[in-house]
Amino acid sequence: MVGRRGKPRVTPRRVLASKFSQCGQRPFPVGRNRTERIMERFVKETRINTTPEKLYEWHMQPGAFDKLVPPWQKVEVLERPKKLKEGAVLLMKVYAGPIGVRWVARHQDFVEGRQFVDDQVHGPFESWTHTHEFLPDGHGGAILRDSIDYELPAGKLGEVFGSWFARRMLERMFNYRHEKTAAELEGDQTSAVPPNWKDESSRAQPNRHKDG
Repeated sequence: MVGRRGKPRVTPRRVLASKFSQCGQRPFPVGRNRTERIMERFVKETRINTTPEKLYEWHMQPGAFDKLVPPWQKVEVLERPKKLKEGAVLLMKVYAGPIGVRWVARHQDFVEGRQFVDDQVHGPFESWTHTHEFLPDGHGGAILRDSIDYELPAGKLGEVFGSWFARRMLERMFNYRHEKTAAELEGDQTSAVPPNWKDESSRAQPNRHKDG
């Protein structure tokens, strides 16, 4: 682990930001409900005791996606690329309760050691773009930043994936993902995800702070 015996110390890991914002409006296409649809944005940042390059490489490895799926989220991977690269496609089925929706995501906009993007080609949202960024923190460590720009769907799916539901889902999911990633990179897999972590919608999951 970076920052332990015999190695340079880096700034302790901590959550830097976790927030939502509205980043614009678009009218529905002609022939649909003319109520304006709002583009939402979710951003989560966490400082991790590693380098941006190692953080990027970890996400590129086979099996990284499976490790980041929370235990309460049912996901069936139907088809996956052998290697993450420009234009590669992941096909999966994601469940919200008993409802399963096919989700096709395209990997794109790769910047070696710094970022890549997952863009929804088909799925439960009207649009969904997930930008993964791996940035230097200026103190020998790295900042893991996940930015999601999304539009909720219209109709019945929009009722299921409503604004409140989507926000709760993203908060819980990325709390877990960042803790899991930090555990993998910092070599302490027992501290990231408590054994009593439960799928309780009313329970706010704490962000665990850890010194290097």
